[in-house]
Amino acid sequence: AVLGLGDIGAEAGMPVMEGKCALFKTFADVDAFPLCIKSKDVDEIVRTIYLISGSFGGINLEDISKMEEETGDVLLQGIFHAIIAESEEEYSITDVLTVLCLKLINRHTHIFGNVKANDVDSALDAWETAKAKEKKQTTFSRRMEEVAPMPALMKAEKIQRIAKKANFEWENVDGAVEKVYEEMKELLAEDADRFEEGGDLLFSVVNVLRFFGIEPEMALQKSVDKFRARFTALENEVLSRGLDMTKMTLEELDEIYNLVKKNAKN
Repeated sequence: AVLGLGDIGAEAGMPVMEGKCALFKTFADVDAFPLCIKSKDVDEIVRTIYLISGSFGGINLEDISKMEEETGDVLLQGIFHAIIAESEEEYSITDVLTVLCLKLINRHTHIFGNVKANDVDSALDAWETAKAKEKKQTTFSRRMEEVAPMPALMKAEKIQRIAKKANFEWENVDGAVEKVYEEMKELLAEDADRFEEGGDLLFSVVNVLRFFGIEPEMALQKSVDKFRARFTALENEVLSRGLDMTKMTLEELDEIYNLVKKNAKN
């Protein structure tokens, strides 16, 4: 049967969060829903799948309605994980929110403590210092080791920021740019381990972007979206001319690509 909000019934008078959690618990009891499987191994698989699919779904910050939907998807992951955990007597959604609130209080020492922060950077420094103290991270290496799993570009930028706090940092962006050229030369060397050198090159590019205050993950996403849009325009133009891309030369395609790129700028 298809469930609706009216099926929640007894939860109607509950506070918003409790009522919504009750809705998700109802879903978890539906036989056709995968979360009804009680095997702990399957639970782990389900948790992982839902977390990855929800956290890395397409997010366009300029599309508010899509942001609303994706925010709900991410929230869904946390609630479902908590429901599974509660069924295994591990923790509940109340425990999750309690831990979150304590973390926010303990790490915002510039708000709830005596630390002074007059700008964003000093506020972030206060957060990182409080976090390191909380996790007993007595060395910078330990901080790097315990960086949470995340996309590689984001992780590279975070690792580099930790290195900066240890004063292991170029004096200015020129040093970082020079390192990019050095890594490119090593990548192109005849006997290069191109897998390793390719990673080093990407890491050095992230460092340059960090100097300019650019978030590498967002910058790359924008470039991917831009290329996709231009490629779509290229293909549409080719098709409008009655041509087949697979039978054209790179020079012919590049000429049209430059044309659609110019039109897009205008």
